[in-house]
Amino acid sequence: MGLETATFISGLTDLWPLSSETKSQGDDHLRLIKQVLKGTFPNASKAFSFPGASTGSGGGATYNLQKFEQNTTLIFDTTAGNAQVLLPAGMVVGDAGWSCSFIKLSTADQNGIVVVPGVGTITSQFGSVASIRVGATACEAKLFWSGITWYCLKQGPLIGSTISFDGPTIPAGHLVLDGSTFSSAVYPELYLANGSSTTLRDKRGRVEAGVDSGANRLTAGADGFATAAILGAVGGFESNTLDLTRIPSHSHANTLTNGTHSHSIVNMTAGGIYSNNGNNAGTPYYFPISPPASTATSSDASNVSITNANAGSGGAHKNVQPTIVTQKLIRAC
Repeated sequence: MGLETATFISGLTDLWPLSSETKSQGDDHLRLIKQVLKGTFPNASKAFSFPGASTGSGGGATYNLQKFEQNTTLIFDTTAGNAQVLLPAGMVVGDAGWSCSFIKLSTADQNGIVVVPGVGTITSQFGSVASIRVGATACEAKLFWSGITWYCLKQGPLIGSTISFDGPTIPAGHLVLDGSTFSSAVYPELYLANGSSTTLRDKRGRVEAGVDSGANRLTAGADGFATAAILGAVGGFESNTLDLTRIPSHSHANTLTNGTHSHSIVNMTAGGIYSNNGNNAGTPYYFPISPPASTATSSDASNVSITNANAGSGGAHKNVQPTIVTQKLIRAC
């Protein structure tokens, strides 16, 4: 029988060579196996580990990862406390491509998996940090060795992202945006994402707007902003009381009283007032103001009074748009 042909392992026939084949053909098969192995693993210059998984619990001793544990996914229950993990020491250029993953399993706590490099720092989404915290439940964090430094790649929203959450319980790995402070040592990535500040925005009872960098849609002073061109600027009014500068030009209904009866006013002049008669018809009466006018058609202008019909209470009106309330959270780790 002739020698089989194959390029990769899947192309080999596991039943060959047959027992009836000559020993010389066995040598050919050995050479073929070597060629197939090198074709399947062309850059196999170091040990390769198949993917695996390992479980553990927080609140105990530090877990020291070994080089042979590459491609392992470590799943920790952090109910009892933080899980401390030390990445393999002695990583060199030849170890480039080494990686492992971490998953936090528990949901009812705000503890996390704290991953520390054997030496140096870890490059995150926002720069170099001394440690990485994996605190969001069921969101994988992958640690990757480039041959020079460690990198962290995380699933889910960007650290520092605002999340509208409708559940009553704050999910692990997130904080409420209530203006409080946090520890930069516990949340090093959030510290960098937050502009190297440990103070959270206070988004309670507020809607959001983009930074007004020259758009002039949010006016300083008039809209309650000192400036709307910086992150975290606050403004706007929950309610507003109108004054004469904020209402349209308008007129009021007036009533003129002369003795025991009254008239609605037709016109006012510098010298007096024209009013209609009692049945709103006929020639208007003229009531001089001061001094009395000789052309008055009324016999008595001494007890004339004018009443303006006013309306409104002067109270403030609400500026609240149709709104639904949610939890405003930030992805912290």
